[in-house]
Parts: sequence; structure tokens; C-alpha cells
Amino acid sequence: MECVYIPWGEWCVDEMADLVSGGTQLGYTPSGMESGFELSTLFPDYSMAGMPEWTGYILSAVVGVALLVIFFKIVSSTMKDKIDFKKKAA
Repeated sequence: MECVYIPWGEWCVDEMADLVSGGTQLGYTPSGMESGFELSTLFPDYSMAGMPEWTGYILSAVVGVALLVIFFKIVSSTMKDKIDFKKKAA
């Protein structure tokens, strides 16, 4: 059975009714969560077809870090120039 994920975790919708909170079983799936959502990822489960699991895990980390570095470089390039405090005032 394919899992339909809920917004804040990796539980299947059919597992929601079995969750226990405060010692009481939930017993139902909230109506807003029944349809869930679908998410396609570049590295599902940190793996790639045809590669060992550890390779996909490392590759997904490298790609993630590279994307973050690129993002923050772009953001920082839009910021004001730095002030040089070592320069003497005229």
C-alpha cells in the first residue's frame, strides 16, 4: 500500500487513527488530512537508482549543501557593501 503523507511527518494517513496522545488513541483521521499530498524529490529516501545506498546518501548531502551555498551567495550579493572600519575618516 502506498503511503499518503500528512503535512508534518512521515506517517501514513491510515496510521493517524492509531496515534496515541496523552494516553488516548486518536481513533480517527481528521478530514483535512485524508487526501494528503504528493511530493516528488530528486533523491527519494536519500538514494538513486543503480547506486549503493551510501553513495546516494552522500550525494544528496553534497547537492543540498551546494544548493544552500548558491542560495546564500545570491542573497548576500544583493546586500549592501560592507563598511570598512579600518579606513580612517577624512
